[in-house]
Amino acid sequence: MGPQSPPTLVELPREGWAEYLDLLSADHAGGVANVRARTRGDEDSGARATFRPLRNIRYDARRRELEVAVGADALSAPLRCFIAEPVRILAGESTAGHVVLVVDRAGTHTSITVRRAAAIPIGERPSLAQAG
Repeated sequence: MGPQSPPTLVELPREGWAEYLDLLSADHAGGVANVRARTRGDEDSGARATFRPLRNIRYDARRRELEVAVGADALSAPLRCFIAEPVRILAGESTAGHVVLVVDRAGTHTSITVRRAAAIPIGERPSLAQAG
């Protein structure tokens, strides 16, 4: 298999962010997610993405923040990532999974990749054991 091509991303209208992310979370229940943030000038390290069990992705319009919550794996505790004051959200699908790109007021680009459980290669599936 050749290199993966980047997904074609479509900008979502602000008034649809909360509903879209709620539907994405529900559609990927039991799946996994990876979150990567890059500020201006950062280069992609090329490090292998670590996927963890997805709990939810949601947008709170009143607080103007997006939250991604992932569960524990064998090496780490549950994690919640907050993105304050997003100004753009783009979304699309690729062979790697469903991709959501969030750009915040400071210019930080946060990429969230979500996969359904059935689409995760066995060697990449997170252990569901709690860290001791």
